[in-house]
Amino acid sequence: MKLKNNYFLFEAIGIPVQLNISWFIILALITYGLAFEYFPSRINGINPILSVILGLITALLLFGSLLLHELSHAYVAEKNGLPVRSITLFIFGGVAALSKEPESPKVELQMALAGPAMSFALAFACWILYLIIINFIYIPWILAILAYIFYVNLVVGVFNLIPGFPLDGGRVLRALTWHYNRDYRKATFYATAIGKGIAFLLMGLGAIQIFTGDWFSGLWLILIGYFLEEAAKTSYLEINNSVQDN
Repeated sequence: MKLKNNYFLFEAIGIPVQLNISWFIILALITYGLAFEYFPSRINGINPILSVILGLITALLLFGSLLLHELSHAYVAEKNGLPVRSITLFIFGGVAALSKEPESPKVELQMALAGPAMSFALAFACWILYLIIINFIYIPWILAILAYIFYVNLVVGVFNLIPGFPLDGGRVLRALTWHYNRDYRKATFYATAIGKGIAFLLMGLGAIQIFTGDWFSGLWLILIGYFLEEAAKTSYLEINNSVQDN
């Protein structure tokens, strides 16, 4: 999936990391929510300026976690001879652009599981640090940051295991289907079809939430569902065209 308006940030393990202009929108929204809702609810009487600073730091740590998630995919891809052109952070997370698709179900499975494994590892690390700090040091703002990063990485890991392409769980499904039916195109079709179904389900749930008064959560579900549907459709067309060219 190609994204316009990308800006080079730095290189990590030899891979260019880019920021899409949409990233700044979600950075601002997350920072605002953390600064004016999350931290005041966790720390009584927190200074508003300190709360904004902590909100920004936490939001950047969140995107650092997403970057590590994508770098895990990229590392496994590179180790299996699949060059990664770039990693782009944007409004819904991140995406690693491969130069070509995996050539075997085994490689596909390894790549797909690498990202959620990293997210769960980060969540576990945050949990251990939280237990150490709450029992020996007790610094409230550090505990609040760790609790948030733990929760987000746990959610990212679980969400990405949903079996719908192009989520990591969809790639796991494609790898398993590809292994059993030996047909890469059919496996991709099944995984993207389920991905579209999940996308429409999310949009439907979002619409229900909007009608029941929770417009913010509903709007996010609709946007996520729309993104997944577009990504599934675009990915299938690109893969299908690539198979035909070969």
